[in-house]
Formats: sequence, structure tokens, C-alpha cells
Amino acid sequence: MDDYTRLRKLLLQDEQDRLDKLDQRLNDPQQRSRETAEVLPQAIHLLAQHKPAHLQKALQTPVENCVETSFQADAQKFAKPLLNAMSQPLRKAIADSFKSIREFVQINQEQIVALEARVQTLEQRDWAGLLKQLEQREHNILAQLQAFETEMQDIDKRSSELAQILPVAIRKASEAQMQRLETPAEPAGALQVDIEELSASLKGPVERSLRQSISDDPHSLANALFPIMGPAIRKSINESIKGLVQNLNRTIERSLSPQGMAWRLEALRSGRPFADIVLQKTLVYRVEQAFLIHRETGLLMQHLHLEGVAVGDSDAVSGMLTAIQDFIRDSFSTTKKEELDSVDIGDFTVWLERGPYAVLACVMRGTAPYAFRSTMRALLELMHARYGQALEHFSGDSTEVELCRPLLQKVMQVEEVPSEAAKQKRRFSPTLILLVPLTFVIGGWVGYRQWHHYLLQQHIVHYLHALAQEPGIIVTDTQQDENYLYLRGLRDPLARTHSAVAADTGFVALGVSAHWEAYQDMSAPFVEQRLQAQAARWLQPPESVTVGWQGSALVLSGHADRDWIERIQNDAPMLAGLSGLDTHALVENDDYWQQTQAQFDAFLKALNSTPGIIVVSSGIENNKRFINGMRDPLAADPEHTAAQMQIRSLDMRWRNYQDLTPEFVRQRAAQYLAPVPDTVQYQIEGNLLRLQGHAPQAWLDKALRVTSVAGINQVDASALQETDQILLARATAQLQPEASIKLAVEHSVLNVSGVAEQAWLEEVLTPAKIEGIAQIHTEALQSRDALLLAQAQIQLKPPVGVQLKVHRRHLKLSGQASLPDIQRLRSEAQALEGIQAIDSSELQDQDAPRRENLRQAIDNTKLLFIDGTELDTRQQRAMRKLAQQISELATLNAGLAPPLQVAVTGYTDGLGSQEHNSALSRERAQAIRQDLIAAGVPPNLLIVQMPEHILFGEQKADLQQRKVVFQVMNAHP
Repeated sequence: MDDYTRLRKLLLQDEQDRLDKLDQRLNDPQQRSRETAEVLPQAIHLLAQHKPAHLQKALQTPVENCVETSFQADAQKFAKPLLNAMSQPLRKAIADSFKSIREFVQINQEQIVALEARVQTLEQRDWAGLLKQLEQREHNILAQLQAFETEMQDIDKRSSELAQILPVAIRKASEAQMQRLETPAEPAGALQVDIEELSASLKGPVERSLRQSISDDPHSLANALFPIMGPAIRKSINESIKGLVQNLNRTIERSLSPQGMAWRLEALRSGRPFADIVLQKTLVYRVEQAFLIHRETGLLMQHLHLEGVAVGDSDAVSGMLTAIQDFIRDSFSTTKKEELDSVDIGDFTVWLERGPYAVLACVMRGTAPYAFRSTMRALLELMHARYGQALEHFSGDSTEVELCRPLLQKVMQVEEVPSEAAKQKRRFSPTLILLVPLTFVIGGWVGYRQWHHYLLQQHIVHYLHALAQEPGIIVTDTQQDENYLYLRGLRDPLARTHSAVAADTGFVALGVSAHWEAYQDMSAPFVEQRLQAQAARWLQPPESVTVGWQGSALVLSGHADRDWIERIQNDAPMLAGLSGLDTHALVENDDYWQQTQAQFDAFLKALNSTPGIIVVSSGIENNKRFINGMRDPLAADPEHTAAQMQIRSLDMRWRNYQDLTPEFVRQRAAQYLAPVPDTVQYQIEGNLLRLQGHAPQAWLDKALRVTSVAGINQVDASALQETDQILLARATAQLQPEASIKLAVEHSVLNVSGVAEQAWLEEVLTPAKIEGIAQIHTEALQSRDALLLAQAQIQLKPPVGVQLKVHRRHLKLSGQASLPDIQRLRSEAQALEGIQAIDSSELQDQDAPRRENLRQAIDNTKLLFIDGTELDTRQQRAMRKLAQQISELATLNAGLAPPLQVAVTGYTDGLGSQEHNSALSRERAQAIRQDLIAAGVPPNLLIVQMPEHILFGEQKADLQQRKVVFQVMNAHP
């Protein structure tokens, strides 16, 4: 760098920095936001004077969002200033704001002093021509810079420009948000505007504007917000207490009222109609008429009345009420702002409630509760909220406000004195029962809220104290609402954030929103950080130079070119804030090369003596020593050697090669063969690799390709066997399988296939543990018992309920089946091939219980006769059941030997001779046999059998002996 360039850089550096700062200022959104904030009030003021409609249209949506958000967040807080506006003008709000500017001017002054000293030094030299050129160029740059700064600092001009674009910008921000809500999928390049951020930005100014507007003219804003703020204001008035007192008074009065007869006596005594006395005693209050009157003109807008109530000229009544109000205000009011609330006229009372545009008047008989005013006020507010425009611009036509009539109908209320039964029910009021516990609950809740508020304030004080102690942060203002703590102040860009401080102090009670103005803290840590960052951009040290700091003093060590060292020594005083420069450990490159040459030669000697490393050339290049050479990848790392010998600023360039000395050949072979099985031994003899032992086939294939390793040309694997073959021979010798079993070993896994006896599987294969075999797979191995079982299942086809099992060629049958199936299974099982023994002892006759039940039922059956062979008609059902039982028994006994038969035996009561009774007995048995055959019983199952003793000569008839009995027996062969 020549003297002209350095001088130009020194003289114009400040102006260049100013231009850079202006460019950064224009490109920094936060900086532009702060500058816009400075001119925004004046711009809005100008816009409000010249184009109020544009400003109102642009601010309508953001202001509505601000008011809605504030009202939803804390209605009471938002309504509090407006509540005061409804009663009296608000006091002037005092706004405290301040801005602090720290030591920035001092830093610039120090730079200017240093620059002036430098210029004075340069002026002593004979550089007049050079200075003239620099002055001309500096003049041009300063002129442009001055014009640009003048334009940027012209607040009036910037305010006018901002006033022109502000309505359009706000309107586009609102329209962009509405489009985003209507179309969730935004097209690429669409305007990205956060309406919530816009509303949050306008929240503070809008709130302050509302306060100022309330202070200037409270009635205007109160009229505009009357429909909204009415409910919120009523919440703050303790009307329930007044209503309670009034209800108590009415209750005492009603408790002393006379009965019906006393009412008639009072009517006779006073001369008043009995109906008026009854109405007076039974009615608490009744709204008989309601008037809705335009407040400004006094014109009647709507009128309602009860049926049967005498009504005069409603328009005259409306005008009279307005005239009375004006008369009272003019005669008795000092401020001319008092309003008439009620009028008593005989038995009637007129209550009036006023809104911005209408007056509601209710004519009542009796004593209305104070809470009825809240009802009137709520309905009037609702009318203004819904039909405010029609009420404000009423021209005299009642049809314009016809929609208010349903709301006006709600004030026509009637309340009667409760009956004695109702009084008894109200003696124990649920309200009183709930009042005591509710009071305790509310008291506890209020106490908890107070304690919670106290703890919250303690946390906030602790957090603010931590912020006050934090370097680089100055808190100038704090505000708090229900959810957030708002901070304003100054913060150095190098300081920690308020969120980090909150995390350290454990402050999570509220969210924290902060607005910081940038400033530079002049304490030592921040000055040193900025100085180090500035020095890093200015130094640009070579790799051979190490930069260190001792406070604000710069310490340099290493070696560098002479020009760089001189530039640093000459320009270091210009570095603002630098307290000193230490270059004792910084030497020129030539001196450094001479001082370290002996050490470098020792390093070269060490490399040349290292196996696998060949140094080809060395020297100095680009302010560094270099070494070119060849290195075996298995050789020692030269970087490690250089670190041990403290060799720095060295560039080593190595080309890979393979050293053929035995040690390197052995290492390469070991890397290639890794992992070497424990069952393999190898050795290298010259260029021959000799292997012995056994290994898997994959490793054998790899070992045979070892000739690709440099230094090995031959492989002797004659003494090397495959591991699977050795394991197969070992498994065959240990298991001794039959000819139907096949063994195979693959990757130390034994695969067994074929057909094996169960005894071999249980006694030989299952407990087998073969050395070298990792697993035994038997998926392809079948048991002979399993094959025999499958064969038996196919040939025997056992019925449901019969199980077959084969174990060591022994067939076992179990379960239940019919007798024919049992006989079939036993017969066919004898013909099965390969089965050595058959066990059917666990086969059970599934029909045996039923057969025994049928036998007993048949044996216990008895058919009675009336006389001769005439069967009792009541026995026909028993006859049919008996036929079914005999047929079922015959079916169950099919195939049994000997077959079953049923003996039919007839009996008589013994009247008559022996021959007669014997013949009658046979005839009765024959008759029953024929009936059973006719019912479907096979004839061969039934035999007629005579009783052992024939009764005869009896004198008395016995109907129970006139019978036929049955007995199941085995047929004779």
C-alpha cells in the first residue's frame, strides 16, 4: 500500500464511516421505526388538518382492534378513565418521557483529536498537491453527505412525506390481514402484514389520544361510547345495597297490611272506591305508561300504556315533561347541567332516564324498586347501541324508530304483594342461607388475590433490581398490567437481553415486553469488546501471527512481513480506545527463518530417519516453510513429530506410496485379512503368505485374494480348511444320524432335515451341544411319529370327539364315540403300517348314558286297561312315547351282539278262571305289541312273554292289575 492510498484512507475514513452508518440506518428496520416515531405525531397532525377523512378511514380498523383488545384484556382498566368522563371532565394526564444520549459524542471527539494530530503530522510534509486532490474529493463527498443528512433531518419534509403515505400504509395493512383471514392459503409474494403488531403499535398512542380527548371534551366521547360503557359503569355502582334496603322497607310495610274485611271498612270510612283500596294493598308497583322522547327537540317518538288505563294527549305529555325539565334547570340549577330524575303526581310517580339522543319516561303506580332504574338504563343503552343513528336523526315520524317498540315493551312491568303461602316459603330465604358461606368464599378469594398481588410485586421488584445491576442496561420506565410487564430504557447491543436476566432470576410471573434505545456503555468490558471487534477488522493478521489482549492493550506475537509490522506500529495509535501495543514477541520473517533454521534441519533429519517417509524437497513459500515428500499411510504422523519439536508455520505436502519393508507388508496384510479368526495362524516368508487352521468360506475366499496387497505375491493355503466342513464331520460323529436324516453346516449353523425317530430326537438331538456349532435348525426335520399320526388321521377318519396320538410308533385313541365308530376304529387301526402298538382303552361309548336312561324308562313303563283289551284312552300319549323310546334304543344298539329285545307281559286282576285270565293276559300283550308295530317299532324287537303267576278266582276287581309291562333284555342267540 503506497503513501497516497494510506493517506487517502486515513483522511476519508471518517466520511466513509458516516456514509456506512447512513446506509445501515436506512437498511435497519428498528432504526427507521425509531426515526418514523419521531416524525409520526407531526405527520398525523398535518394529515388530520388537511385530509382528516383519509386518516379516519386508515385508522378505523386498527383503532377498533386496539380498543377491542384493550377492553377484552381488562374492561375495568379501560373503562376507568371513561367512567370519570361520564361524571366530570378528566384531569390532564401528565406524560413523563425522556431520552438519554450517552458518551457517543466523546468517542467521536477522541477520534477527531487523533485525526487532527495525524493531519498536522502530514501537513509538515511536502504533500501540497496530494492534499489539494484529497481536499477536492473530500469537498464533493462532504457536499453529498451534507445534502443527504439535511434531507434526513428535515422533520417537516419527512412528516409531510409520511403524512402522504401513512393512510395508504395503514389501510393496506388492514386489507392484507382481512384477505389472509378470508383466504388462508396466501399466494407467493403476498403482502405479509401482522395486524396484531400494527394494533399493538397503535395501542399506546390511541389510549393516550383517548385520554387527551376526554380531558378536552368529555361529553363528546361519553355520548359516542354511551351504549358500550353503560353496562361497564353499572358494574361499579353498588345498587344491590340500595335495592336490599328498599325491599326491607316494603317487607315491613306489607307485614302490617289489613285483611280483606279491613280493606272494605277503610273504603267505607274514607269514601274511596274499594277497587282503589285493593289495588293499593295488593300492588307493589305497576308501570302504566312509557314514553320515548327525543332529547334535543322534545318530540314524542314512541308511547306504550296498559289496557284500561286512561290516556291523555301523549304529545302534550311529552312536551310538558320537556318544559318542566327546562323550567327546573333554568330556575334552580347553578351549572345548567342538572337533570330531572323523577316527578310525583298524586298516586303516580314518573321516572326519567336520559341517553345521548333519547329520554325514557315511565309512569308508575306504587313504589318501584331502585333496581328498576337499572332496567330502564340498560334498555335505553341497548336502544342507542342498536338504533343510535335513527334516534340521533329523528325528524318527527314515529315509524323511523318503530324497531324500538319491542325493547320499550320490556319496561311495562308489574309486581304484586306475595300471598301468605309465598311469605311462609320466603321466611327461610335461600339467599340468606347462601349469603354467609358466600361471604366467606369472597373474603377468602379477596385475601388470596391480595397475597398473590403482594408476591407478584416482590418478584417484579427483585427482577427490576437485577436489571438495574446488569451492565449495559438502564431501565427508564416501567408499566404493568394483568399479564405483562412493560419496560423502556437504554441497552448496549453487547449487553445481555432482558429475557436472559429473567431466566437467571427465575422471573416467570408475568410476560416481559421491552423497548430499548441503543447506546454504548463506556465501562471497561464493553469498551474492550468493541475494541477487539474493531481491531479484528483492521489488523487482518497473517496466520503466523497470534493476537492477544491485556485489557485494552493489544499483544502480538509470531512473525510477519516487515511492511505489515510497520503498518501496525504506525496505524495502531489511530485505533480508538487502544491503550497500548506490545510487539516484543513479533519478529520479521527473515529473522524468524534464521532463528528457526537449526530446529527445522533437526526436524528434516527426524523425518528422513522415520520408516515410510521420504523427504523430496523443502523451502520457504508464501511466508511459510514447506516440505514435499512421499509417505506410506502406515508410517508415523509427521504432524505429531512437528508438534513435539514445536515446528510451526509449516506446510507439508505428502504423496502416498507403499513401503515394501517386511514390517509394512505385515501391517498391510493384517489390515487386509482383519478380522482374522482365532482358528487361523499365518506368517510371511518373503513375498509368500502361509496360512493354516480352519476358517469360514467367505474368509477363505478373501484370503486367497491377498496377493493384491503390495509385497505379497504368493499364498499357501494347503493347510487351511473350511470351518463348516470340520463342524459337519464333528456333528456327524456325535449325532450318528440314520440314513433318512441329512446334516449340513453353513456359517457355523447346523441344519438338520429328513425323517427321524422320536427317540433319536428326544435322546440325541435335543440335548446335543456340538463344539463350534452356534445354532441347530430343525425346521426341515420331521418326526416319524408325526408322519404316522398324519397317516392315521387320513385312514381312520376319526369322528369329532376322538383324538389320536402317536409316540414312538405307539397309537393311542381317546375320547368319546358311538359303539359302531369305536368298533370301526379298533378294527381299522390294526391295518395301519408302521404302528407297533394300539391303545384304545380311553375310548368311551358316548351313547351309554342315553342307552341306560332309555332302558330304565322302558322298564318303568306301565299301560293300564279299562276292561278286556280296551286300553285306557289316557294311555295313548304314553304309548307313542314308548314307541319312540324303543325305536331310539334299537338305533343305539345297532351292531351290538347279542341284540336287545323288549319283552311285553300282560297282567289281569284275577276275576274268573285261570284259563280266562291266561288268555286275557296273552291277548293284552298281543294287542300292545300290534299297536307298537303299527307305531313303527320293528317286530323283531318285541316278544310276548307270559307272567310267572296267573291270578284267578279273585272276587274284587283291581284296575291297577289290568296292565301291560315291559322289560329290555338280550336276545337269545
